[in-house]
Amino acid sequence: NNIIFFPMYDDSGMWDYDRWKQYKNVKIINFSKTLHERLVSWGFNSMHIQYFPEPKEYIGGNKNEIFFWQRITKLNINTVIKLFPKENLKIHIHRAVDPHFEFVTPSKDDERKFSITYSDWFPTQEEMLNSIKSKGIYIAPREFEGVGLSFLEAMAMGKAVVAVNNPTMNEYIENGKTGYLFDVSNMKEIDLSNIDTIQKNAHTSIRLGYDQWTRNKRRIIDFIRK
Repeated sequence: NNIIFFPMYDDSGMWDYDRWKQYKNVKIINFSKTLHERLVSWGFNSMHIQYFPEPKEYIGGNKNEIFFWQRITKLNINTVIKLFPKENLKIHIHRAVDPHFEFVTPSKDDERKFSITYSDWFPTQEEMLNSIKSKGIYIAPREFEGVGLSFLEAMAMGKAVVAVNNPTMNEYIENGKTGYLFDVSNMKEIDLSNIDTIQKNAHTSIRLGYDQWTRNKRRIIDFIRK
């Protein structure tokens, strides 16, 4: 009599009404504002709340170094190079691809040009975060997210996050202010001239967002009990 559904945008964001209608009589808690507004317009009982991780110590890192976790085939090293074709950047690729996707290997020329280094699964999350700390730029690894903890953790350290202009990334990142958003079907070079400001704004946005999350998270319990 009190079923609660927590949908993730990367899985259910493309569902049409016919697929959603089986959930008409359940309570829906949305971490995506985009999905929440769509469901409310269709008459569903949806609540929206935005999650934020606890902010970390501000560590801007080397602004000429990128951390890129390839999780899906579509976003790969060639994507990174299209976004930064002229920059004198070093790229670290974390080779931990999601199930059913393929890793795209850089060419030898690109390995040399961008001084590409690699990692695979880290034994602990802390070791991965330590690897990210030294880099100034973090590329969000997916085209859509349910929450997007990986890029949020990067913002929480003060990284300049580069992400596809889709939910949930574009619900946290304001292009040119708290990060950089791009159109995956029309990729253009990213201008890093204001990266210092971007990093500081990103860190501040997580700090303010975490305060908001701390104040509001009790609403989840209230909604369940309602």
